[in-house]
Amino acid sequence: MSAEKLSIIIPVYRDAEALASLLADLEKQTLKNFEILVCGVEGDRKLKALPATSLNCKFIQAPKASRALQMNMAAKEASGAILFFLHADSRFSNPNFINKNLEVFKKAWQLEPTVVGHCPLEFKTHAPKGLNYFFYEEKTQLSRPLTINGDQGLMIGKETFYTFGAFNSRFAFLEDQFFSATVFQKGRWQLLPEKITTSARRFEEEGLFKRMFLNAVIMDVFLLEWWSYLEEARGIYSAPKAKKNILLLTPYISLIVRLLWREKNSWDKLYRGSQFVKDQLWQVFFYFDVRRRFKDRSYQENICLSFYDKNIAPILQGKFWELLAVIFTLKSLALVYLVLCIPEWMLRKESEF
Repeated sequence: MSAEKLSIIIPVYRDAEALASLLADLEKQTLKNFEILVCGVEGDRKLKALPATSLNCKFIQAPKASRALQMNMAAKEASGAILFFLHADSRFSNPNFINKNLEVFKKAWQLEPTVVGHCPLEFKTHAPKGLNYFFYEEKTQLSRPLTINGDQGLMIGKETFYTFGAFNSRFAFLEDQFFSATVFQKGRWQLLPEKITTSARRFEEEGLFKRMFLNAVIMDVFLLEWWSYLEEARGIYSAPKAKKNILLLTPYISLIVRLLWREKNSWDKLYRGSQFVKDQLWQVFFYFDVRRRFKDRSYQENICLSFYDKNIAPILQGKFWELLAVIFTLKSLALVYLVLCIPEWMLRKESEF
């Protein structure tokens, strides 16, 4: 295993065009001392071989589509001491992207072998980006729990990767959140300087609010370790849709109600889930900082967020606030159901006639 070489790992499934664009960006990098391991999926008709490239690139195939499984398989084949996991739709125009990020990571890594690097994220949208997209971009720079995901890339020492247990392949998704939680427990996140650009196509097609609401529900369920919900929700997401790229929230909300009614410890799940909602109050304060920065890019402080951390968070631990969080969560679910889910149900009924 080379102490200097970087191994870039890219899981890919039905993303041949995106992979070709990413390889083109990597070809333009000033740093050349890296290998690339692309892990596809057996039977993927859209990617049977690698696109033409001059890079040191190896193609392997996993038996099924599972990002965690694919990345774990590629990591075993890697010869570098440092691994850099990237999604196929990642883009970067700066030819020094790898060099600058690797330089910052190495300095931190030499002092703390358990450090893990992640990049700030930038969304590529068809329409001009508004405040909401800017808010989610800014969150990726915080290194706070539940603000880090696989789209941001992940740079880590190979030995540390295996010390942390590699990626959890229990589900076909959420491998980044399982790994992120491990890093918060056993290591430290390091923000890298160069941004990754990723497509906002899914958010634009499905609706930013709907997608982010569903993401919040999934994160809540993840923290609760409510695995039965995730198993059934996977079937909802993969089920055929009447209209392509239309995200319906009704099945996900209905599943929550159905499982709470059917399973034991329902009150405990509701109570602990509402505490997750309470703990995300910091985002409201951070939103005010981001709104000011959106209007004035010279403003780089997070005064409101700091005020929350120092003055608000410490007083939110009492029983009164915990009960208030339960009430707020129930009202929020009811409001989402009324505003979004009932119209979805009516539209679905109309389409049946």
